[in-house]
Amino acid sequence: MRYPSSSYYTIYRIPLIFLTAFLLTLSCHGNTPRTSGSAINGAGQYPWVQDRIAALNAIYGFTPQGQRFLEQVDLRQMSGQPGWFGSFGYKEWTGVGEANPASIMHELGHAYWGAFSVSGHPDLRWNNHRPRSSSSAMSRYHRDLIIFMGQPPDPYEPLRERLRNLPNVLRGETSPLIHFGEADLVHTVGGNLQLLPPLLRKYYDQYLSPGAFDSWYSVLQWYLGLSQEDSLATRAFFGLTHLDLSLYLELEPLEKTTLPLEIRAILDQEEKQKLVDFARQFDIITGVEEVDGDVFSLDLFFFRSYLRDKLSLYKRHPETLADLEKELPIAADLKRVMEVFLSLDGKSLENRTEILSQHLVEPFFFNFWPLVDNSLLMELYGLGTVVQDTEPLERTTDQAIERLGKTVERASSILSQAKEDISAGAMELEEFIWETLGEDEGDIGLIVELLQAADYETTDAMGRELDEDLVRKLLEETSGTLRQLLGPEDLLPLLGITPEASVDDMVRGVRDLLEGTSGNFRIDQPYFSTVYEIVARRGEVRPHEALDILRRSGMFPEELIREYPQETVAILSSDLEEAAILIAGVEGHGRNPQGLIHSIISVNPTLASDLVTRLDSLNPLQVQEALIYFAYDSYRKARLPSLEVSLQKDGAFLLSLADLRGPQWVIERMARVVAIYDGYSKEGAVPPNFLQEYRNTLEEAAGLINGPEARAMLQTLTEKAFSQAGLEY
Repeated sequence: MRYPSSSYYTIYRIPLIFLTAFLLTLSCHGNTPRTSGSAINGAGQYPWVQDRIAALNAIYGFTPQGQRFLEQVDLRQMSGQPGWFGSFGYKEWTGVGEANPASIMHELGHAYWGAFSVSGHPDLRWNNHRPRSSSSAMSRYHRDLIIFMGQPPDPYEPLRERLRNLPNVLRGETSPLIHFGEADLVHTVGGNLQLLPPLLRKYYDQYLSPGAFDSWYSVLQWYLGLSQEDSLATRAFFGLTHLDLSLYLELEPLEKTTLPLEIRAILDQEEKQKLVDFARQFDIITGVEEVDGDVFSLDLFFFRSYLRDKLSLYKRHPETLADLEKELPIAADLKRVMEVFLSLDGKSLENRTEILSQHLVEPFFFNFWPLVDNSLLMELYGLGTVVQDTEPLERTTDQAIERLGKTVERASSILSQAKEDISAGAMELEEFIWETLGEDEGDIGLIVELLQAADYETTDAMGRELDEDLVRKLLEETSGTLRQLLGPEDLLPLLGITPEASVDDMVRGVRDLLEGTSGNFRIDQPYFSTVYEIVARRGEVRPHEALDILRRSGMFPEELIREYPQETVAILSSDLEEAAILIAGVEGHGRNPQGLIHSIISVNPTLASDLVTRLDSLNPLQVQEALIYFAYDSYRKARLPSLEVSLQKDGAFLLSLADLRGPQWVIERMARVVAIYDGYSKEGAVPPNFLQEYRNTLEEAAGLINGPEARAMLQTLTEKAFSQAGLEY
C-alpha cells in the first residue's frame, strides 16, 4: 500500500462492522457454489470485477507485475451469493460475493501462490498441476513462517504479536498460522513490503511495493493518531484489528493523520457498490433456490450480519438506493425498510416495538425479522408480535426466519420459568442446549444473547445453575458462548481450578481450559489471569506444587512471569532441575525455551543463568540462542521505555554465566551463535543490522553495569566472542 508522506495522507481502511460475523459463514476453502450458473464470468474479467481490482490497485499500490497478475486472475462475482467467498487456487478461479476489499484480498491471497517465482531461489517450484502441499516453494514458505515465529524479538515483533494471537498458535497448532500466512499477510501489512520481515520478502517482492512507513513503530504511531472514524475505516486495509494496542500506547501518536480524500472516495465507492448489489440481487438472495430438489436456506447468522451491514451502509449513503428507484422499483421498498429501522434510533423500547409491530406484519418486511435487535425481538414476542409459520417454504429466507422465531419463543419460555424459579429456568435452558448440541451450536449462542438482552441478571443466575457435565461439554463445543454465561469466578471452580484444589485437579482443569479456548485472546485473558493468580498464590506457600502445575498443565510461564514476577522466581527456584526440564519442553509457534529465559532475565538474571547451565545438557542449541535472544533490547526499549526488558540485567546474566561456568564457556557459545546469525543476516533470514543491534545492546548493557571490573569483564566476553567468530566488535 502506498502512503503519501504528508501528515494529511494516511493508510486506508474500510469499516469492519460486519467482518467478524461474516467469517462465521464465509468460505475460503473452495466451497462449491449452490448453483452452477451463479459465478459471473466472461471473456476476461467482468466489469464488476474490474472495478474491484482497480480499487485494490489504487489502495495498495501494487508493483506493475502485481497489477498485471490481478488484472489477469480469474476472479468472479458470485451473483446472488453475497456470503460466498472462496478460491480454488492460482490455476483455477476465485469467487467473491461482495465489494468487500478485505475479504477479496483474503481470497486473492489464496489465488496468489504460483503467480511469481521465489526471488533468489530458482530451485523452488510451485508445481501448479499438483496439490500445493507437494510444492517445494509452498513447503519452504510454510517453513519460513514457522522459523519467523521462533526468531528473537526484532523490529517485526508487532507482526509476531498479531500471529501469536491466532487461535492455538502459541500451543503449536500450525494450520491457523499457515492459513493466515497464505491469505492475510498482504492485508496485515497494508500492502507495504517494508513491514514484512526479510525472511518472507522473497515471496512478495514482485507483488508489493515499499510503503511510506519503514517500521512497525511508525505505523503504530500513525494508527494511534487517527480519529475513531478513520481508525475503523482503515482496519479493512491494515490488519491491526487483533493486535494488542495496549502494548504500544506509550508511542507518541502522529498529529493530523487522516484518510486522504482519494482513498475515502474509493471506500465510499465500494460501500455504495454493496448497496447497489443489495438492491439488484435482493430478489435472487431471498427468492426460491433449490439444490437437489430441496429449497436452499440462507444461514440465519450470516443473514443477520448481512442486513445489519446494509443498514449501516444506508445510514452513511442514503442517496444510493434513492438513485436506483427508477431503474429498480425494489430499491424504493428497501429504502422504506431502512428508513423504518433508522427511525428507531433514540426512541424508547415501547415506541420501537410499536413501530415495528405495525410493519413486520407486511409481507415484504417479513424478510427483515433478522434485522430486529435481540431486546426488541423478546419484547415483540411478549406483546404477541411473532414470526408467522411460512409452510410451505417458498423463499431462501423462510427457514432462517422461522428458526429465529422459534428460538425467540423458546427463550421467552425459559425466561418466564426462570423469573418464577431460577432452577426451573436453568433446567429448561439445559434441555434446549442438549437438544441443540451437535446440530447447530449457533442457536445456543443466539438463545443466550436473547436471554441476556431481555434480563441479564436472571440469565447470569441461570448460568450458575448449569450442570457441570454440560459446562464441560459447552467448553468443548462452543466455549465462546460458555464464557458469555460464566465469568472466571463461576467457570474455573467447575473445572477444579481453585486455591484449595489438588495438583492433579488443577492440572486437569488448566488443560481443559486451554483445550476450550474461545479463539479470541481478549475473551480468554480474564480467565487465564485468574489462573495465574491462583498459581502464583500457591507458589508463595507451596512453590514446588505450583511448579508441578506449570510443568504438567501446559500453561504459559511467560504470562505468569509478566503478571507475577517475584512469585514466579520463587516457584522456579524451588527445584532448578525441574524448572530446567519445564523450560526445555516449551514449544509452540511464537514461544520457545530461549524466549522464556529472556523473560526470566528481565526479573532475575542470576536465576536465568542457573537455569541455562542446566539446559546445556538438555539442549545446547537453546543455550546458544539464549545468549543472543536479547539482541534488539536496546532498539525496542528506546521506543517502548516501559517494555519489560532490562539491558543492565542482560549484562548481569552474561556475567553470572561467566561466574558459574567460566568466561571461556560463555565466549565459545557466544562466538558460535554470533557466527550463526552472521550467516542468517547474509542469507536474508534476519534483518541485515541484527549483529549491530546486538553490539548496541551489549555496549549499553556494559555502560549500565556497576563497577569497572564487571564492565571490563562484559566487554572482554563480547569482544572475544566476536573475534572468535571472525568478526569485528
